[in-house]
Amino acid sequence: MKKFWVMFVVFVAIVSFSLDIPKEFGKSKVVEYKVKVVMADGVRIYYPQFSSKHQNLNKIIYALVEKRWNLWKEDLLDQLEIYKKGITAGKPEYYFVFSVKRFDDHIISILFEEMAYTGGAHPMNYLFAVNYDLVANRELSLKDLFVDKFSYKEVINKRIKDFFEMNKQSVIAEFKTIKDNQDFYLTDHGIVIFFQRYEYTCYAFGNPEIPIPYRSLGNKLKKEYMP
Repeated sequence: MKKFWVMFVVFVAIVSFSLDIPKEFGKSKVVEYKVKVVMADGVRIYYPQFSSKHQNLNKIIYALVEKRWNLWKEDLLDQLEIYKKGITAGKPEYYFVFSVKRFDDHIISILFEEMAYTGGAHPMNYLFAVNYDLVANRELSLKDLFVDKFSYKEVINKRIKDFFEMNKQSVIAEFKTIKDNQDFYLTDHGIVIFFQRYEYTCYAFGNPEIPIPYRSLGNKLKKEYMP
């Protein structure tokens, strides 16, 4: 009979402190949120939870966490049964963690990293991002960042093709164009387009990440999304 892991939830409290950040680094800011941690044997899930002011953002984040966990749960349970019977030495593992890539008065961009091991030569690794307009209270697509009638796909496609050409020894599929729902995250310096492992490159290459500096886009990026 299958048995579920016993999980417990930990809230990491915000601790107030003040660091001396030299002015040469520019204006500093403090990003405040709670970290919700779900832990069990072989399972670690970390995700941010913001104030009630941003409930829509919290719902988007939780929906992603829940969807990914439910996708892997049964396979992890199957591997756990096999492991407990001594048929394999591969103990199932799962983690889902995050890092805040950009946070200002207008935008928050969060990158999530997922690892799932259910047997085999290596774990499966994926990246996901949530890019959110805090003023408009909505999730952002890549197209939303640019002024109307800007051929953003053409510009970004060229950057990506150049990237794959420089790393052609690891390419396993031809890149043609980014998707309408293309994965990306934002930093203080630019847009980062990313792909999953095996999408265009071999596993050993990792997740391809292609930075597009804001300065290279000129006035084509909407003013409200400039850092």
